[in-house]
Amino acid sequence: MHAHLLDMFPDSYLPSPWLHFRAEGRWRWCQPDGLIFDIANGRIIVVEVKYSHTSDAWWQIRRLYLPVLKKCFPEGLWDFEACEIVRWYDPLTVFPETVELAAEVDQRGDKFRVHIWKP
Repeated sequence: MHAHLLDMFPDSYLPSPWLHFRAEGRWRWCQPDGLIFDIANGRIIVVEVKYSHTSDAWWQIRRLYLPVLKKCFPEGLWDFEACEIVRWYDPLTVFPETVELAAEVDQRGDKFRVHIWKP
């Protein structure tokens, strides 16, 4: 998946960055699967890759990665978006919010997006 995303976004995809942050008085680390920087439009897309659609992606992105990224990158200057990339999608999977199926990984939108990728 990383090779595919690097091919699609050669100048703007950052695979598996380590983020260091302080929470509850301790230093911690987290690692999203990837970030796409759309500098022209002032947005950062957090990418989480899963074999099949799962609410784990939501918890990781919404409750861990986005809060950390919002501390690193000023929210007034950047918009943050979420995209889970999966091989299999089951619409009956219990998920904390309504998702939007995305034809493209970088498709604009304010909903949590799911992109189905079958190479």
